[in-house]
Amino acid sequence: MAVYILMNRLINTLSKENYKLISKYNLTLGQFGVMEALYSSGELTTGEVMNKILTTSGNIPVIVKNLEKEGFITRTQSSTDRRKYMLKLTQKGYDLMSKLVPANIAYMDELLSLWDEEDKKQLIKLMEKFRGQYEQRS
Repeated sequence: MAVYILMNRLINTLSKENYKLISKYNLTLGQFGVMEALYSSGELTTGEVMNKILTTSGNIPVIVKNLEKEGFITRTQSSTDRRKYMLKLTQKGYDLMSKLVPANIAYMDELLSLWDEEDKKQLIKLMEKFRGQYEQRS
């Protein structure tokens, strides 16, 4: 249980710190997640975005609506499947993410610099081991 609690606290701390940077651009973590997925992958369906940012479908429509309203993304019906909607960054959204993503990476790198490279490699190895064993059980 101690491992779970400590990992949860670490994730909460990183999320809070991440939000400090993202909120300077008047974005929520959810909005940043959607825009980052589109920035790194290009046009995606709503479902693909949900899978990338590991969120439930409940809050995606609100996030998308707000990002559209702010002019950061467009949402269009798929030409191949009318049940799906395609999400894409606008130029305004792309320009913002071109500044925010590198700043976010640098900030997270700075926070994680408390660990040396060997610590990080070991942590990655342990997390990958857990994930691999968990996926084999599922």
